[in-house]
Amino acid sequence: MVSYYDIFVLQTEDQILLLQNSWAELVSLGAIWRSRFSHGIIQLSFGKTIDIKKAREMKHEEVREICVG
Repeated sequence: MVSYYDIFVLQTEDQILLLQNSWAELVSLGAIWRSRFSHGIIQLSFGKTIDIKKAREMKHEEVREICVG
């Protein structure tokens, strides 16, 4: 079984590559975790939220602007 601390045995370059290739999944997982009790609302970082219906209607760039600020 792999543990959280196993990342520290990797070379720094490999750690960077791992984060570069998985950042979107980590961000998505964070939003899913924060939203698990929010019915119909996606809880983004920094206290920002978006209604699921509105998110489905928006284009990618508009959702990105809400997330980034």
